[in-house]
Amino acid sequence: MKSLLVLAPLAVALVLGATASAKTAPVPSFAAAKRYAVPPADNCGSCAHSTAIGDLDGDGRPDVLTVNDDETISVFIGKPDGTLGSRRDYLTSGDPAGAAIADLNGDGHADVAVADRGGFATVFLNRGDGTLAAKQDYAGGAGPASIATGDIDGNDSPDLVVTNSSSISVLRNNGDGTFHAMEEYPVDKGSPVSVALGDLNGDGKADVVTGDGDRDVSVFLNHGDGTFQTARDYDASGAVSVALGDLNGDGELDIATARCGCGVAVLLNAGDGTLRRRRLYAVRGTFSSAADPQSIAIADLNGDHRADLVTANSDEHMSLLLNNGGGRFPTTTDVGTGKCGDVYRSDRELATGDLNGDGRPDLAVASNGGLCVALAKPGLCNVQDVQGLKVAEARALLARAHCRVGAIRRARSLLVERGEVSGQRPGFGRVVRAGTKVDLVVSRGRR
Repeated sequence: MKSLLVLAPLAVALVLGATASAKTAPVPSFAAAKRYAVPPADNCGSCAHSTAIGDLDGDGRPDVLTVNDDETISVFIGKPDGTLGSRRDYLTSGDPAGAAIADLNGDGHADVAVADRGGFATVFLNRGDGTLAAKQDYAGGAGPASIATGDIDGNDSPDLVVTNSSSISVLRNNGDGTFHAMEEYPVDKGSPVSVALGDLNGDGKADVVTGDGDRDVSVFLNHGDGTFQTARDYDASGAVSVALGDLNGDGELDIATARCGCGVAVLLNAGDGTLRRRRLYAVRGTFSSAADPQSIAIADLNGDHRADLVTANSDEHMSLLLNNGGGRFPTTTDVGTGKCGDVYRSDRELATGDLNGDGRPDLAVASNGGLCVALAKPGLCNVQDVQGLKVAEARALLARAHCRVGAIRRARSLLVERGEVSGQRPGFGRVVRAGTKVDLVVSRGRR
């Protein structure tokens, strides 16, 4: 079904075969993130809440959209080299939270749908040249926080699903980019903050998955006519952001969640739309503390035909979790968000897409400093944050990121235990040539 290609516009739903070898997968590297300002350019608090990637101007290249703190969305037109051109801003209904890109009226041009916490699902239809027509508001429930598109009723037109404070709202497409009044389904546990669509039970119909931001994911299976069964809840130990993809190569869509304050949870599909017991993966933060992932996406980051995971974290890190071929993610490598700084509690702050046409997924993250884009570039040394690690651990982590350990000196530290790295140069997030040496300071303990 063609609509299933746009089910989860920010959490790329890859269905990948298990054809790659079992050898250790290559670790991707990225150029230094480039920052793009969103309105207002300065002193904007959290600046950008969300981002989405899609071809809005019809030139065959992905463009980037951000949802901003000042009641606007911004469209950045992509250039052939992956940089972004001029920005065009559009007023929303007042409190935008998340966005999705899809051809809503069947004219061959990608449109935009926005979840607005004021109670709306807002639609911007494309004029055909990448500019957007005046917004159209549809009642979307109490406090919409996230939005996804997909054909839930089989009429070949993308419908809308938004999360509310205690429910989801389904808005069916009339086929022309206008929408029926919402149909609401309760979420018994928690308050859903993230949503993704995909066919979980193999019946050819899009199902709905939500994350409640606390513990559970909820699965709404489609009756086959665009209405949904009562939600079934699964413990994910945290689900501030959900993404769908075939993580173990069995042809079924699985679920990955970002766990605020912890890491990642993976729930593999049993084959009938039910989920197996969660697997939890830690994402390391500064000085070995747990990271705080806010957003998750799925993409084949290293070209080995396996679906990998990437998270955007609140501590200026993006974490890459590479698939070992069985839907397991044993190692993590980090990429800096550059001048964009922290991400802040929005499930769609991270998006992936091939912005420069080289066949590799690039990363776009919206944060309190605006929009940052990191283009994939093989063979660079992405300097890792090794503070708090033993020297052997730091050496292994830097080696995975195409770096080396350089000079090691020892000094007293009030904060770091004896034998652990207390300082490094270059610091985390620097992007340099492959094989660059990272000098370390190792704690001799307290005086």
